[in-house]
Amino acid sequence: MEAYVYDVLNQDGWWWEVGRRALARRLLEHYSPAAANGERPRILEIGCGSGALLQDLQEKNNVYGMDVAGAALKICRERGLDCVSMGDVTALPYGDEAFDTVIAIDVLEHIDDESAALREIHRVLKPGATLIVTVPAFQMLWSRRDVDHHHKRRYRVGEIRKRLRDGGFKVVKATYVNLPVFFPLFLMVKAGQLSAEDTSSVSKDFGIVPKPVNAALARLMEAEARITPHVNLPFGSSIACVGRKRS
Repeated sequence: MEAYVYDVLNQDGWWWEVGRRALARRLLEHYSPAAANGERPRILEIGCGSGALLQDLQEKNNVYGMDVAGAALKICRERGLDCVSMGDVTALPYGDEAFDTVIAIDVLEHIDDESAALREIHRVLKPGATLIVTVPAFQMLWSRRDVDHHHKRRYRVGEIRKRLRDGGFKVVKATYVNLPVFFPLFLMVKAGQLSAEDTSSVSKDFGIVPKPVNAALARLMEAEARITPHVNLPFGSSIACVGRKRS
């Protein structure tokens, strides 16, 4: 990512970050089984960024974080998180069958070789364990934001389902998410306000809004996260998918 993005991601109250964390927590609660023998579940977050989700989860779980960016890991350590390391998702620095859950929020779209990444995730998960991923949806929404975040692609639900199945996972949930963002983003892209060729305003994320709007959007995203385990949305600006490693 561009360096300025980490300044944005370090704002825990930013509505987009609030929504991402709420979605991950809800999917984890609904789909990830507790560890056996009363042990605390071992959870790995790939692409942990500034570490806010790790902080959310560490009270009830043994959490581990990995990221490719030193700037992100520096923020994690400033939060007191000593469970983070630098690494590449296509060569994870962990042993076989080490984790009960892997969370990869907005990671796969950054990877050239998705198959290698999913093979590595499959390797470090225990049999029957859970993978939670989100990715950006619909190539027609490709914008300057994708360029700033160094994305390789956007997806449809059928495509991400196939990627996980080919990687050895049984797909137990796949749905579009971030429905409230879809139409504004679509209109902005079509109007040229987020043109991938326009580099005149790369220093500010389009999602930064006034505080009252931010608070309203955060509540809206949290409400969507609450219903996501129970419904499949027909469209949205992102996709959430849950896979289970075949025993």
